[in-house]
Amino acid sequence: MGTTFGNLHVFAPVLNEVVLKLIVQLVRKTMSESGFAEVDLAEKGTHTISIVPSNIWISIYGWNLTHAHESAVFFSRELSASVLSIEAHDSDITKLGLYQNGSQEDVYSNWSNYDNFPPESSGTPEKWQKVLPSNVSTDDLSQAWQPNDDDYPFAAEGILRRIVDLLLLDARLIWDEEKAKELKAAVQLTFRDTRIQPYDVKATGLPKFEQYNYTEKVNSQKDQRFQISLGGRSAGGSSKGVIVDISGSALDKNLVVLNQFMRQGVSLTPVQTLVDKHIHIRLNFEDVIIPAGISDLAAYYVLFRQSPSHRDIAMSKLNETIFYVFFEGRGLRNGSGTIIIKMIPLENSEEGVLINIVPITIGQ
Repeated sequence: MGTTFGNLHVFAPVLNEVVLKLIVQLVRKTMSESGFAEVDLAEKGTHTISIVPSNIWISIYGWNLTHAHESAVFFSRELSASVLSIEAHDSDITKLGLYQNGSQEDVYSNWSNYDNFPPESSGTPEKWQKVLPSNVSTDDLSQAWQPNDDDYPFAAEGILRRIVDLLLLDARLIWDEEKAKELKAAVQLTFRDTRIQPYDVKATGLPKFEQYNYTEKVNSQKDQRFQISLGGRSAGGSSKGVIVDISGSALDKNLVVLNQFMRQGVSLTPVQTLVDKHIHIRLNFEDVIIPAGISDLAAYYVLFRQSPSHRDIAMSKLNETIFYVFFEGRGLRNGSGTIIIKMIPLENSEEGVLINIVPITIGQ
């Protein structure tokens, strides 16, 4: 697998339009309460959820499973239905949870014990009887849960594939949620993280310097850590990159210091210069490494946002460049000041850059 993913599945042996509409309403409600606003155009959003009826399930793909247990409890309670949650990481970690009417009925998991079998929670097949197809017995499920020699070295992946087949889940979508966006039967909901401040600026030439200006007040304490997160995507394939200009009184007064530059989750030495007390960090899109598995795309990428997988990156439009970086620092002494971030497109960039700047978080 090589990544982390998860999805939710509502047991619906008879397709019911009322249930489908209720699921859509619940997704909208929970996303709104989590700080996301629904948008009409996919290119304006940061998160897409696909709701897909298939066989005996209505599946929810693209759901953030950071709180998988809480999400499954919520949907099973609100729908008075059985809900299956699937979580997987690489090829050796699998967790399956069965929920009914707001309670966890059973779990199969080697999540915290993935180096060794038997798994942490082996599961009780009899508790799954209600969601098994008519031609599948609890003995079949029990046997599917057992690793065999053919699975080596991907024991957990082999188990998950057998269970997916037994339960009549759509295996194509379990491992590649982006395919759900291509299905006519799917309900697509796109949301934008309202915590991200969008700068929807496009220009035929180089945009003005001030168009990408973001200021944050800093209350610094000695040795307190902080983080600056920002990201964006080019408006076209001809963008060469950007210079991140960081300045402000917090730097002038020596209140804070940047001590790390992160790109694609790996700490790097920044290509930076100091100009009139401004830190210039150059991001050249042509030097960015393409994540494994999507090397066929004619574009360059940096991690767009903190996400459990590269699925959002992989489906970016061709000839668009997505980047996401964050800087860590610490306070040198107590005091207050500002940090100013400006994004300057590199010379010879023929298109503007669409910028999203995530607010600075102090005290991380």
